[in-house]
Amino acid sequence: MRLREDSGQTEPGGTVRIISSDSHVIEPPTLWTDYIESAFRERVPRVVRDADTDRLVCEGLEFPPLSLYAGCLRGDREVRQAGRWQEDIPAEAYDPVARRVAVEADGVSGEVLFPTVAMSFYLLEDVALQQALFRAYNRWIAEFCATNPTFYRGLAALNVDDVPDAVAELERAHAAGLAGVMIPLFASESQPYHDAAYEPLWEAAAAHGMPINFHSATTRARKAFWTNGRLTERLLRAPSEMMHIALDLIFGGVFDRHPSLVVVSAENDLGWAGFIAERGDYWWQRNRTLTTNAAQMRNERTPSSYFGPNLVGTFMRDRTAVLSVEVIGADALAFGTDFPHHVSTWPNTAQVVADNLAGLVDPEVRAKILTGNVERLYGFAPVD
Repeated sequence: MRLREDSGQTEPGGTVRIISSDSHVIEPPTLWTDYIESAFRERVPRVVRDADTDRLVCEGLEFPPLSLYAGCLRGDREVRQAGRWQEDIPAEAYDPVARRVAVEADGVSGEVLFPTVAMSFYLLEDVALQQALFRAYNRWIAEFCATNPTFYRGLAALNVDDVPDAVAELERAHAAGLAGVMIPLFASESQPYHDAAYEPLWEAAAAHGMPINFHSATTRARKAFWTNGRLTERLLRAPSEMMHIALDLIFGGVFDRHPSLVVVSAENDLGWAGFIAERGDYWWQRNRTLTTNAAQMRNERTPSSYFGPNLVGTFMRDRTAVLSVEVIGADALAFGTDFPHHVSTWPNTAQVVADNLAGLVDPEVRAKILTGNVERLYGFAPVD
């Protein structure tokens, strides 16, 4: 994998090891036919070659342009919609050996892996097909990470319309060596995340030490798909939804009932965390005795105190998030590269880190944000 022509990459490395809290594999088309149950094999995603571009097709789903999947290969003046699978999806996106070479050249020494194609499956109406596709992906990513478990930690994708099935798949994923699970940022409108139906999932995740990850651009509600709506809606939709989820879980007492549960906001930025922590603290302290609020404020501590132990957020280019350490604490932030997607910090990760952490001189705080928090959450082996 070559560096882009506009790369400002400096010498990688430095005094602090970097582990990406948010990176992505790009699933090869053969994954779905090789790993899914035979009953669903004719309905898996496939690549269709049009005159000007390749595109993915599966049960009427809309997928992002292929050219953006590994878009970090292109400079600012090279960004385009059209793409060809063979040209635009390099081996580093799905081959663990080639990938490590490219990632380490950028100064990164480990990755938490999310899917790419499978993120769009949350819009599938056929729950049985969705579950089968997720099971196929989970088997594949477990094998991928098993090739180098000290460098790669994978997350299982879960369908949460069927909570008992989600719990069973979480337990299978844990047994297979996966380090956490992903559920859609936008839940079904009929079953929001403050619903009591999710209690068995929170309990299982806490019991197995599996963080629950809410990644941007994952939705069960078609109207919330990342391409829908005005520019301002698309810009603010994911952070806004994550703010609601965080406060719903806090005020709903979820973390009090499951004190070891960890929820991760992935690629929704984090500059908003300081604001809702401070605002939440005041509302809880001032208004929790009011009859209209008491039933909706079941948390035993100030909302800000859940950031770090129970709520963590990933960031890339979010200086505001770094400056909020004083409010939410250093345990609540984790840096991610989003490799190899369009907005990834690769191949300029060293410079992005330097820009975002400028002035943050406490070595312990820097180490937590770049390494320690990811090690703690996903079970990376510490390196002396």
